[in-house]
Amino acid sequence: HLVAAAVPGLSPNSISIVDNKGSLLARGFEDASDVTFLAARADDVLLGLAAGSPGRAIRLLEADAGKLEGQIGAILGAAEDASGMAALDLAEQVARAGATVAFRTVGELLARRAAIVAREAPQPALRDAAAALWFELGERFRQTELLNLDRRHTVLKACRDIRKLVPPAGAPGA
Repeated sequence: HLVAAAVPGLSPNSISIVDNKGSLLARGFEDASDVTFLAARADDVLLGLAAGSPGRAIRLLEADAGKLEGQIGAILGAAEDASGMAALDLAEQVARAGATVAFRTVGELLARRAAIVAREAPQPALRDAAAALWFELGERFRQTELLNLDRRHTVLKACRDIRKLVPPAGAPGA
């Protein structure tokens, strides 16, 4: 269970979240100027993914979903040459032993990106392609775990496929 309380005057950078064993799940921010923006963005990601489940929200905190979302945003918003190394770093990070929750979270975040594109697409062809990718990403990540396939390849291909849907601003065809 997740229990929260408010303390007047307590700054967000002084807050840490621990589990019932005392293990650190999340810590406050070093730079207080970034707290409002980052907290709102992380809250949006966690609320969207947790779908009202406190247990799921805690698992997302354990996977550091806010940081993963930031990495994905940087990959999808960067120029092609810069995004390749960032995508490889992300893929390596979630492919290591013990990173199953992070791998699943990246799959959910990437599928969520495809769903957003499908929902907001102005053209029917883009909407259909994004909806198909949304479904495919969920299956691809499930199959990777089920069949013990290469997680790095799955993450890299998913990033590439989403970039094909919506190229970064300023890129040819954007």
